[in-house]
Amino acid sequence: FFKTVRDICTDNGSLMIVDEVQTGMGRTGKWFGIDNFGVVPDIISMAKALGSGMPIGAIATTDELYGTLSPGTHGTTFGGNPLVTASASVTIDIMKEERLVENSYEMGAYWRDEISKIGSDEIVDVRGFGLITGIEMRTKANDFRKYCLENGVLVNVCHGNTVRLIPPLIIGKEHCDVLVGLMKDFLQ
Repeated sequence: FFKTVRDICTDNGSLMIVDEVQTGMGRTGKWFGIDNFGVVPDIISMAKALGSGMPIGAIATTDELYGTLSPGTHGTTFGGNPLVTASASVTIDIMKEERLVENSYEMGAYWRDEISKIGSDEIVDVRGFGLITGIEMRTKANDFRKYCLENGVLVNVCHGNTVRLIPPLIIGKEHCDVLVGLMKDFLQ
């Protein structure tokens, strides 16, 4: 899909802009979600995770597009705040030092594999990239959400039947195993 969009944009002289506010900064096991598809957009927007809680938004562009911008043509109302910019810089440094993007890939693959091994007819599909995972259930997604909450684990349900998992990038196997254990217990 994304390669087709890229081709259409290129063929028509349009910019391909990708919103990575939720899927960027390592969430999908790559620095940006679009990296999972081998496509280079013209502009990537990012926020939230970039500042580790500090209010930030940013864009990245290709060198070619950046070269068309002259001073003052890409300003923002709150852009360039020194404290927030420093926070983003430190966030990136820590993510590199602690291998959080790699951890996202490894832990996401681990728990999708473990959940798939449960083998319940209630589980329709387990899908995702890195640490953004959806577990599609036949009928009991909301009941599982309540069960998790009663056991101290927060999960979300979207589209009525899909359990959405978006844990912090620092998650370890022991945390993944808690969720897998809850699902096994719930489905017995």
